Amino acid sequence: MATGSKLDPTFAVSYMHATKPATLSLLSLPNPVRHSLHLQISNMGPAYQSTALAAVDTIFIVTATVFLSMGSWFGTQRYGDTPSYPGPFVEQDGTRSPPSFFQAYVVLVPLLLGIIAPTAGLGLLIWQDDAYLGASTLGVYLAEVAAQLISEGVYLKTKTAMWPQVPQVYQTYRIWQLIRGCYLVGQVGGPQWLWNLHAMLIMLWVFNFGAVMTWTPWLYRWHLQPQSSENGRKDGYTNGQKTE
Repeated sequence: MATGSKLDPTFAVSYMHATKPATLSLLSLPNPVRHSLHLQISNMGPAYQSTALAAVDTIFIVTATVFLSMGSWFGTQRYGDTPSYPGPFVEQDGTRSPPSFFQAYVVLVPLLLGIIAPTAGLGLLIWQDDAYLGASTLGVYLAEVAAQLISEGVYLKTKTAMWPQVPQVYQTYRIWQLIRGCYLVGQVGGPQWLWNLHAMLIMLWVFNFGAVMTWTPWLYRWHLQPQSSENGRKDGYTNGQKTE
């Protein structure tokens, strides 16, 4: 599978100058997906690779921001300027009651494994004079994570009900982004540890996405809401609060 500390390019994908394409055995992707991931990278120089991938990710971030903002605007137009989302795990009396393990989970999974470990890996690649590979893989990954954190902070500060959608949107794209990174590392014969790190991050964010979906009812405080908007209006509810 590996030659020394480098991936054997024929193990994962066709190498830059290979005459016969090989297949990605651990990530058996459909043909359209494989072709879209390729992005003609083998015909680009390292600087163009980094720029092209950063451009693709920037387009996603801008598009996600636009659609999330549209959702927030729709809520404002329908329910007025009254803040409709006090925050995650907030009860009716204003107290915050996250699960007992929530803080430890956030520190161990998203922070330690999802941010600190890739940051250390990016630093190692730069130290090993593989800055372009680092920028094309872990660099764009960390930029996308930073965009999510900024969006969550802004949406939580403005108390918009679109806040729980932010991690769902960004994590879905992140999983695809990491699969693309695996493909690129194998294509250029990158370090084995970098491929393993991408595989670990894929599993981590798939698991975290499942956790976020499990918490969605509590993030949206569904247990405190009327049965429906129509029933809420009939019962005298406005923005989730009882009116006289």
